[in-house]
Amino acid sequence: MRGEVSRLVIRVFAISIGLACAMALAGFVIYGPRTALSVGAGLVVSMASFGVLVGLVHRSLSGCSGVGMGLMVGLGLVKLAIIGAVLWWLVSRGMVGPMAFMAGFSAMVVSLVFEGLRSGRRREGEG
Repeated sequence: MRGEVSRLVIRVFAISIGLACAMALAGFVIYGPRTALSVGAGLVVSMASFGVLVGLVHRSLSGCSGVGMGLMVGLGLVKLAIIGAVLWWLVSRGMVGPMAFMAGFSAMVVSLVFEGLRSGRRREGEG
């Protein structure tokens, strides 16, 4: 199971990076470097968030409880606060464009949907 989850996470990251690179290139050509940077920043934040979520889910499914699980839940809550503070700081200072940032952030969501549909179709073919 762990190897399968690792392969899934790597595929999701690879698809996300590919999508974000395409969006950043298009944004750079059409709007300039700030847009490309904003897309990249959105991708980095979403990848960090997804990485922490994967760790939390993995620990909870592998039987982690007590202090270890409490630390993971605490890390998840701290992560949300940090992401919110970083987003506020970046957008309020004009360092990133909010729409381009959300486009980069959404690359992770699109890749998760794509992989979910792909794995569901593969399971239907096996059954």
